[in-house]
Order: sequence, then structure tokens, then C-alpha cells
Amino acid sequence: MEKENTLIKADQSETKFASIQDYKIAYRIIGEGLPIILCNRFRGNLDDWDPAFLDNLAQKYQVIIFNYKGLASSTGTPHETILGFGKDAIDLADTLKIDKFILGGWSLGGWAAQVATTEFSNRITHTILIGTKPPGKVNHPLEEIFVKTAYISEYTIEHETILFFEPASEISRNAAIESHNRINKRKDKDPKVRPELW
Repeated sequence: MEKENTLIKADQSETKFASIQDYKIAYRIIGEGLPIILCNRFRGNLDDWDPAFLDNLAQKYQVIIFNYKGLASSTGTPHETILGFGKDAIDLADTLKIDKFILGGWSLGGWAAQVATTEFSNRITHTILIGTKPPGKVNHPLEEIFVKTAYISEYTIEHETILFFEPASEISRNAAIESHNRINKRKDKDPKVRPELW
């Protein structure tokens, strides 16, 4: 298992690359303890996790975020299945010599985490699902404003509030601004996922 300086914060963590077959998975790692590997959301890259969230997890765990194959700063041909996204977490764990770990997933990443947990249950101690859908049929559709906003090319703070917070709540709107500012504090930003790959 790779060791990292526990004093490094998420917004200062180095982007590294794990060589897997003929491609590379970009990842960042902070903290020590039982590893948590986090699968990202639709369109997400290394910079779309709120650093405060990662730093809080890193107080007790080794936190690993990554880009799926072929997306943002990872190389290779992007996957066309949810299992492919989930297997990226397993392949990254193998490269980092991590046997068992907690697997988390946000939105699309939650789908990947659920499939990976089912297919590789001997590797995963716990599964954490954030803002995602359960397996099987879902009887309530996504809100139209959410779907329209998700496909806007450049998000403003208003778009982020619609997608990730509750626009009707002043507390939530203020939290959106604080999160936005934390995320944008980092200078060496990860490349965005190209629109043709959405």
C-alpha cells in the first residue's frame, strides 16, 4: 500500500499516474488508514471533489480519487459499460497493491461502485453511495431542470447549486458558494472531460 504524507491537503495533493496495461489512470492520494477509493460523477475529474470532504475523510482513512480510463487526464479508450468504470477502481487498487478497501461512488460513480461491489465483493469491505440511483427500475424520473443543467458545457455557481445543492435553501446556496470556492482554489487544474465523451 502506498504511503503519503498525512499533512498534505486535498487541494495540494500531487496528480500521479498508475500504469495499467497500455494506458494510465490519473489519481491523487491523501491520508493514512483503511483505503477509500472514490468513483466520480458524470463529467467528473480529479478537481470535482470538494477538498473539505476529502480532507475530512483523510483524518481517518487513506483517500484515493481517480479519473476513469480515457477521461480527463487518464489515457486510453473510455469505457462503454458501467462495469468498466467500476473495474478501474479494482485495477487501480491492484496497481497500488491494495487488497481490501472501501469503495465510494457519487452519482454515475455510485452505479460503478454498486456493480464493482457485486462483481468483486471479496475486495470491498464497505460501499458508500452518494446521490446515486439504486439497481433496478426507478419509478420517478430525474427533474427536467437537473437533466438540462447537467449538459450545459460550462457550469456557473448557479448551475452547480441546481446540480449539487438545494436552490430553495439559503443555507444550501451559501454552502454551494463555499464549496465552489474551495474547489477553485487549486491552481494546477485537471483537464475537463471532453463533451464528446459525456
